[in-house]
Amino acid sequence: GGTVLTSATIKWSLDGVLQSSYSWSGSLAVGGTGSNIVIGNYNFSPGIIQTLRIWVENPNGGIDLNSANDDISKDISASLCGTYTLGGTNPDFASFSELSTILNNAGITCPVTINVRDGIYNEQFILSNVTGNSFANTITIQGESGDSSLAQIYWANNNFDNNVISFSNIKGITIKDLHLRHNNEYNFSNITDCDSVLFTNCILDQFQLQFNSSTGVSLKNNYFKNNYGYPSVVFNDNANNNEQLSINITNNVIGDSTSTNRGYIQITKGYSNSFKVLIDNNIFSQAGGVSSNLYSSNGYSDTLIVSNNKSIYFNDSYTGSFYIDGTPGNTNRDYIIFKNNDLQGVSMQFYECDSIISNRFVNIHTNDNGIRLIRKGYFANNYIDVSSSGSNDVYGLNIFQNNSPITVAHNSINHTAFAGSAMYVQTDISGGLKVKNNILYTSGGGIPLKAVTQSNVDWDYNCYYNNVGNTLASYNGNNYSSVSALGTVLGSDAN
Repeated sequence: GGTVLTSATIKWSLDGVLQSSYSWSGSLAVGGTGSNIVIGNYNFSPGIIQTLRIWVENPNGGIDLNSANDDISKDISASLCGTYTLGGTNPDFASFSELSTILNNAGITCPVTINVRDGIYNEQFILSNVTGNSFANTITIQGESGDSSLAQIYWANNNFDNNVISFSNIKGITIKDLHLRHNNEYNFSNITDCDSVLFTNCILDQFQLQFNSSTGVSLKNNYFKNNYGYPSVVFNDNANNNEQLSINITNNVIGDSTSTNRGYIQITKGYSNSFKVLIDNNIFSQAGGVSSNLYSSNGYSDTLIVSNNKSIYFNDSYTGSFYIDGTPGNTNRDYIIFKNNDLQGVSMQFYECDSIISNRFVNIHTNDNGIRLIRKGYFANNYIDVSSSGSNDVYGLNIFQNNSPITVAHNSINHTAFAGSAMYVQTDISGGLKVKNNILYTSGGGIPLKAVTQSNVDWDYNCYYNNVGNTLASYNGNNYSSVSALGTVLGSDAN
């Protein structure tokens, strides 16, 4: 109206049930507002969504000539605190959609646990900036039965949002004993800017679990399946936050062990952050493994330890290729260790890595390189088994680029390809190349060693065996059939 408001009746209802009216009096100018008006009291129940409607009648004791702008309504609930159930008979929440609405709007006031009953839930589960959530007030979503195959969240591909789950800015969240499934392996479920995230005893089926600038991530005892050659788990940083991103991936099964349906772990650094990653004691399908690109010209130092992982043998002719890349130019920047892994059908490139020790790389079927070592590294006590089905030059161990010292010691290489060599030193390692106590064996038509001229070499006590010919090595384009002659050109002893 066009006059000062001095009185009115404020009415309100919950779920359509009228509550006690409130008689207001005061002085409110045209276009003015009033606040902090207590119209009544009501104890809302946590986990129950109720529709609150508020409207005004009898302005200045008369009739409101424009009632279209008199009311407002909103779905509200009390904050959660404690343990609740989802699905099944008489649950606290009928669906994940209902749970998301409560958490995202009402928040929590203490740690919250949701026990999910058995069943298939055809929906998404999306959380973002939950009020009251903290490292103390955590969120746990777990299958009530403890059997991850029985409680399943399933979301099919659409044109809008393909996340099965999506968490943003959540602290202290646990996903346990659940089956998470999509219908397309190339779709992502995103965990963004979260801290202290645990997935344990879950089945993650036909989608990529992607972490964006999230830290305190722990993946334990999960089964990643039906990735069809796409990554199972992806870690990225998405901004220059100068933060440390810690990741622990242990005791998982990644990929399907009875087929060529592989999955793998991918880590990519793009900004000024620091990754601290442990990948330990996981089982990969054949041709599954780990790829990392920690290259960054302005980033902080990174630590990557890949240890005690193994893959399951299935098919001699199936091989996957992966790379472990550190940052060049500062040899002390990144700390990268690859040790005690037993991998089937996996060819690897190691770039700016510190140590590659005590690994088995077997059943590598390739048309180029089994293992490639670039720029620096300590490569020791490894076994390489490489083969091919064509006439291309195939190399068991390819050593490439210079700049930093490289040591190759106490390795055994079984080369059964039709051409190429067990070891190939492709460039002059001017920073220093030490090659000692290795066994280089060929039986398919290749030769034990191929190398260009080296300017800084320490080469001794290696064993060369060619099962189908007399040539032991090709050095600077010249063939050698005796160890003593090879030792002369290498400047080493005749052994």
